[in-house]
Parts: sequence; C-alpha cells; structure tokens
Amino acid sequence: MSKSKKLTILIGVIILLALAGAGTAALKKDDKKAEQTNNSAPSNDQNSLNSSMMSMSDGLKGKTGDEYDKAFITLMSEHHAGAIAMAQLVDTEAKHTELRTLAGQIIEAQTREIADMKSWAQMWGYEYKEPSQSGIDAMAASLKGKTGDDLDKQFIIDMVAHHMGAIDMANQSAQNAKHDEIKKLSEDIFNAQTLEIGNMQDWAKMWGYDISSSGPSMQGHQMSM
Repeated sequence: MSKSKKLTILIGVIILLALAGAGTAALKKDDKKAEQTNNSAPSNDQNSLNSSMMSMSDGLKGKTGDEYDKAFITLMSEHHAGAIAMAQLVDTEAKHTELRTLAGQIIEAQTREIADMKSWAQMWGYEYKEPSQSGIDAMAASLKGKTGDDLDKQFIIDMVAHHMGAIDMANQSAQNAKHDEIKKLSEDIFNAQTLEIGNMQDWAKMWGYDISSSGPSMQGHQMSM
C-alpha cells in the first residue's frame, strides 16, 4: 500500500473518531438536560400531595356551623397526622439542623392540636374519625428512601405545599366556623405555618435548592380573619 493511500485512510479514521466523539458528547448533553428537566418537574407523589391538599380544602367549602366544625376537625386531624408522618422522616435524618428542629416543632405542635380537636369533638357531640393511615402514608410517600440534600429538598417542597393546604383550610374558618376554638386554632395555624413557609423558602435559597417549579406559590394564600 502506498504512503499516500495510508495517509488518506488515517485521515479518514481520525475524522470518523472525531464525529463519533461529537455524537457521544451531544447524547450526553441531551441526557443531562432530560435529567435536569425530570428532576425539576413535580413527581407523581408531589402531584398527588398537591391534589390531596386541594381536595381537603374543597371538602370544607359550602359548610357552616356545626357541619363546618365537624368537617374541619376530621380533615385537619388527618392533615396534621400527615405532617407528623412527614416530619418523623426528617427529625433525625435531615442533613440540616434547621429542618431537624422544625420537624420536632411540627410533631409537638400538631400532636397537641390533634388532641385538642379530638377533645372538642367529644365535648360538642361530634363523631371523631381517626385519621386514615392510607391518607397519612400517601402524604409522606415522596420522602421515603431519600437522604441528605435529596431528603431536605423534598421535605421543603412537600411541607411548603402541605402548609399551604392547611392555610387554605384555616382561611375558611373566620366566616364559617361555629366555635371560637376552631377560629382561634385556624388563626394559630395560619400564623405559625406562614412563618414556617417563609423560613423554608429562605433555607432553600441559602442551600441552593431550586423549588420554584415544584409546587404551588404563596400567591392568594392570605388570611381573611
């Protein structure tokens, strides 16, 4: 084989290798872009949580007086039980101390509020329905199996959405609740959880978590009391 032919073949091989490398790089870039898109999009568990929060809030609409208070106790008890289950997955496992502390506060406060609502139901002659375990498990589903930053980020995403659901429920009490205890509890829920939402959003920004496209915004969540 002549030297010129060998040179031609060598140049051809180099060109083919270069094209193959460029194609591989493009594929990796596309794969990375797809992965980033998938990570930023709400998961099925996240969509299920958001849907559940809307359903609970809708469950109070059109009710007043005893009918409202009874439904509020049932729905908020299950809502709180879900928050406790979520918090129990991070109160010792979260990467950041701030979230472990917040989780402990959620467990303590909402356990007490469930006990108060159960006591009121008995006092007012309402049948108290224990929170559904399947509903509780569904609220905490997207946190299970996660650790480190993945756990902390998902907890913030889920708990912000969860708190917004509680605020929507509490916001209906001023006009519709019969008992002052329900109205006062609703005001306490709004104040505490609005503050916690603000803290979580600040922490997410501080820790470099992008949560902007993962759940509902605070727009429209204003207390009417």
